[in-house]
Amino acid sequence: FLCSADTTYRLFGAVTLGNIASDMKLQDKIMGAGALEPLVTVANAADLETQRCIAYALCNLAADEDRRPAIVHEGGLPPLISLACSDDVSDMKAATATLRGLASAPEARRDIVVAGALDAFSLAAQCEEDIEVN
Repeated sequence: FLCSADTTYRLFGAVTLGNIASDMKLQDKIMGAGALEPLVTVANAADLETQRCIAYALCNLAADEDRRPAIVHEGGLPPLISLACSDDVSDMKAATATLRGLASAPEARRDIVVAGALDAFSLAAQCEEDIEVN
């Protein structure tokens, strides 16, 4: 569903992967099945709601520190940074949480800065609404 031309199916695919990725026991299967590449590819071209769901899926996958560099190197930063710069506080929160998790991997920090994530963090810091990230 994630790679469907139908936006509704893509959204459902993103929601499903995000929910499945919330179970750490299933994350190896998700990664092993090659889901990261379509997540990133679709995030670069998807509607805002699908991007948000993909950010949650990536955030869940980034819970395992060993996966964080793969998310960065597979191209996960541009869609996350774009979403983190959104005017919508929920979108900003989802993407900022994911970027924060990715930045906890020291080997990924340079790539994250070069990709422009500091601008996203700066925007989040200036947000007048409470966007506390857990």
